Amino acid sequence: MKKKKGITIIASEQTYRNLSPFKTIDQLNEAVRHYREQFCDQLNKTQLLVLDVLKCHSAKYTGVSFLTKASIGKLVDKSRATIIRVCKHLEELGVIKQYDMKRSSDMQQTACAIVIQPIIERVQEQTKIDNATQEAAEMQHQKTLHKTTNNNKAIRKESVTNKAIPMPKFIPSEFAELASLYYNDTKTVFELWGKIRLAYIHSKIDQPLEELTSVAVVAFRESIAAFKLRKLRKGSSLDSLRGYLYGTMRKMLFDYAVKSNPNNSFNVFSTICTI
Repeated sequence: MKKKKGITIIASEQTYRNLSPFKTIDQLNEAVRHYREQFCDQLNKTQLLVLDVLKCHSAKYTGVSFLTKASIGKLVDKSRATIIRVCKHLEELGVIKQYDMKRSSDMQQTACAIVIQPIIERVQEQTKIDNATQEAAEMQHQKTLHKTTNNNKAIRKESVTNKAIPMPKFIPSEFAELASLYYNDTKTVFELWGKIRLAYIHSKIDQPLEELTSVAVVAFRESIAAFKLRKLRKGSSLDSLRGYLYGTMRKMLFDYAVKSNPNNSFNVFSTICTI
């Protein structure tokens, strides 16, 4: 039987303030409206009700709720087990993040903190894809098409698909090569790396991102595995994968930071959660 990891986060006002991802209630309301629209085909009535309950009980520490699953169940007239499933689904979509907590008085487990996540805007990388390189790639693509016999369209299509796609230099080759096996276009790989970079920025880890490529690769592999195993309910869209990748990378960076600082896990956690 797999041993359950110990809880290292202590429930306190400081912890909740560190977890809060919004500065104002308006930002929180905007994020919830965004998620209701974005996942309108993936959230049922109960799941929407739970999201609204979490929003309404996240005012003191904007975006952070510490209601128990049983309390949420009473508010929406559903069982605790149902609420656990709902929260898991919302977390898989990247709408919320759950943090296990323990009391400072007796160090026993208490209600977890449920954090509504901020809207993930597309990350604008400081270095953009060079237009000349892109044009050159397009010209080469056209030459390849002209060299191929017009009567053999299937072979022509295959040769173009297998051709290496142009990739920005700031994306590590190890990540780019892996991602391009699943999505053979520059724009999609660029957006996937954007989620990795956004998780890194929000984590506020001092170590340079280029030194964490192995963590990013593992996060991508885990996200693809979840995608294939249908852990993302109705999650066949690329949006679902991007949201799951962001959440996975964020968690792995947290675990990485705690592992690197075993004697100072609370301070590490406070730094990571401050956005």
